[in-house]
Amino acid sequence: MPTKAKPLTFRQMERKYHGQWLAVRVTKRDDAGQPIAGIVLAHKPNRLEVRRAVRGQGEVCMVYAGPPVPEGYGILY
Repeated sequence: MPTKAKPLTFRQMERKYHGQWLAVRVTKRDDAGQPIAGIVLAHKPNRLEVRRAVRGQGEVCMVYAGPPVPEGYGILY
């Protein structure tokens, strides 16, 4: 799917889309292969809505633009 959107770093995405789920087409990786920049294909507060918006578009990275755990919450493993 062609897009005219400019690639952003993941830090730029977090600032621009804070608190939302993002579907990203990765455009640049670091030496270890980790994504460091990409084009945002979809963004919404609801992860399932983002997933539906990019269904069938091939490999898409799903990330949350915000703190991994809201303040006052914890994680059990």
